[in-house]
Amino acid sequence: MKIQEKAKELLPVLMQEFDEREASQLLKVMVMDWFGVSLTSSKVLTEREAQQFDDGVKVLLAGKPVQHVTGKAFFYESEFVVNENVLIPRPETEELVHYIYNDYKSKASVKMLDIGTGSGCIPLSLKKAMPQHDISAIDVSEKALVVAKQNAQLLELEVSFVLQDVFEPIDLGQFDVLMSNPPYIPHVDKAMMSDKVLDYEPHLALFVPDEDWLLYYRRVLELVKEGVLVKGGKVYFEIHHLAVEALTELLHKMSFTDFEFIQDLQGADRMLIVHNK
Repeated sequence: MKIQEKAKELLPVLMQEFDEREASQLLKVMVMDWFGVSLTSSKVLTEREAQQFDDGVKVLLAGKPVQHVTGKAFFYESEFVVNENVLIPRPETEELVHYIYNDYKSKASVKMLDIGTGSGCIPLSLKKAMPQHDISAIDVSEKALVVAKQNAQLLELEVSFVLQDVFEPIDLGQFDVLMSNPPYIPHVDKAMMSDKVLDYEPHLALFVPDEDWLLYYRRVLELVKEGVLVKGGKVYFEIHHLAVEALTELLHKMSFTDFEFIQDLQGADRMLIVHNK
């Protein structure tokens, strides 16, 4: 059976759960990632490939993200390996990367540290776009770092990945830039979240205690106070869109006065840049 015939057969199956546009897009992603061709390809599937297609549709209907079906996610013009040990990169995080890129693309070499790197999509995307910079990344999850290092190898990029709990002393020197997309979702918000996220993405990278949902932001800002960030350096955060008031209060309490909140393309407050004066 040809790919185009198999796709035509499976489209109505996926439409039990998805609308036609989304179902077609899911099929397109699987075909491109697995076989490197379009849905209209006349490539003849082997029996094993046809079964792979059937199995992929079954797990999509069960709620598994397509990125976990293919094992790949596209982020900032590169393809990344992803699995259940790392978050699937989001478009909002691409915007964070782009802000950092615009600020440092014309500068000579600076040192950057990504805190809670997961798949490594932030530091690797920046290294690819700005090879002159010295970029490191830390994560508390050994399994996440396996994925990040695999991505570095596949992309042929040199980023230093270090197993490190951010709440333990960090002895990696000083940096000009700190960046982080930390866990920031209170546990109480679980009830409003998709099962695709809850069942397939690492809760360690998503959730924080309801009573202290800013703890990661506080800790990174403490690192600034401890001298991990040089004077004149910047911190770039991705934030919860409802956290502006609470973060503003935290920043003032910690004596940070030069900061700005930036909206994403959907108009939601999504980024925070803190200047270390």
